[in-house]
Amino acid sequence: MKVEALVQYLPIIAIFAIMIGMTVWQSKKQKKRMQELNDSLKIGVKVRTAGGFLGTVVGITEDTVYVELNPDKVKVELLKGAVAPMDEQPAPVQQPVQEEAQEPEQEEHTDTEE
Repeated sequence: MKVEALVQYLPIIAIFAIMIGMTVWQSKKQKKRMQELNDSLKIGVKVRTAGGFLGTVVGITEDTVYVELNPDKVKVELLKGAVAPMDEQPAPVQQPVQEEAQEPEQEEHTDTEE
């Protein structure tokens, strides 16, 4: 009877173990990626902040990054986790196109015969 109970719960235990393993693996992968991003920060690198601001790195300490925001040249101190290097230039913001209501064109009828 005890073996049957163990066999009955084995799939649930296996699924639980796989879920925990995947969570730990993803956590390690994300931590490694963040470390690589933080190591790639150098003075002069264009960055994007967690708040969406764009700027250039002007100073780096162990835990913080000093960023000069464009175009006002405002310098801010941010944690390294709050910035990410920009691989490509941001896409320009497009204004929504507003279509003007147009009156339907009426055909002109002429009764002239040639």
